[in-house]
Amino acid sequence: MYKILRTILFFFPAEGVHHFSMKVLKGMCRVGVLRRLVDWACRPDEGNLEREVLGLRFGNPVGLGAGFDKNALYLRELEALGFGFVEIGTVTPKPQDGNEQPRLFRLPQDQGLINRMGFNNEGVGVIALRLKAWRESRGGAGGLIVGGNIGKNKVTPNEDAWKDYE
Repeated sequence: MYKILRTILFFFPAEGVHHFSMKVLKGMCRVGVLRRLVDWACRPDEGNLEREVLGLRFGNPVGLGAGFDKNALYLRELEALGFGFVEIGTVTPKPQDGNEQPRLFRLPQDQGLINRMGFNNEGVGVIALRLKAWRESRGGAGGLIVGGNIGKNKVTPNEDAWKDYE
């Protein structure tokens, strides 16, 4: 099934397939029984994989690095996929569109991607509000650990970059 689906999806631009796939997963996770099915299918077969590192309790040691969920739009879905932690971003102080498309390139022979997105994101203000709402929807604690990757805006001169990071 995976090979057939992958073959079909590879006929379309990588960035569009990414957004399409995540919207399908988001729709599935809105339906309780489907979300539980995704969670069950992605749960590790191993026993307890919890880890405590620097006072943080990770559900498991498998995480997802920055670049996949730039705007913290899919945290619930990524948790259902079984990730123990997720890094959002790269987030910049102001929203920006990123580089012109195409900016995501497949390397099928290497089973990889080249990402030249250019820090496209909705900006720290919007994303901070989204994270706050997500945390409040969960009762404030537990589960998925979320980290953030920050960057400077493209229009910020290099000599002022420190201000964007501050």
